[in-house]
Order: sequence, then structure tokens, then C-alpha cells
Amino acid sequence: MDLGRVISLAVLVPGIHMIIVAHDYSAPTDPQQVGDTLVLGPINEGRMLTEVRMTVKSGAQNAGIESHTVPLDRTVPDDPVLGELIRRAQTELDKAQK
Repeated sequence: MDLGRVISLAVLVPGIHMIIVAHDYSAPTDPQQVGDTLVLGPINEGRMLTEVRMTVKSGAQNAGIESHTVPLDRTVPDDPVLGELIRRAQTELDKAQK
């Protein structure tokens, strides 16, 4: 779902606490609180991980929520499937440039 539909879902369906928007966005979106639902969108393309930390204290009405992205650099090995996709795409790009 795109972000607009996800926000509508969060408004219309009670009891959803978190929705991860994994649509084809190339940039992160800021986390949004929509009613009781936290809506976040991680970066696509396998370049970053999104981390969400929730702190819930006994008897507390609200949870503390933090979200941030963690960039993946060359020290992090490729996911085997995504790494192969990237290698094939680079090979095709190299062929096209020759």
C-alpha cells in the first residue's frame, strides 16, 4: 500500500499499533503517529535498515517510541538474493555502457 492508503487504514481500523510502509519509496519518511498507530517507511533498495525502539513501562498509558535508519556500508555483507540482483544489474549496466 502507498502511504495515503496506510494512513486511511490506520484511521479506519482500530487496534493496529504499527504499520511498516514497504512501498517503492527511495527516501525515508518521518514516522507518523496516526491515532494509536505508528506509521513508518523504511528506505527501499536494501541500503538501510530501520530500527524502532519502543519503551513501555508497567502501568503507563503511552509508550516511548524512537525510530531511525541505520545505513548499510561495505562492512555489511549483501543479502544473498539482493546481492545477486545487484551484481546482475551492474553487469547489464556495464554491457550497455560499452
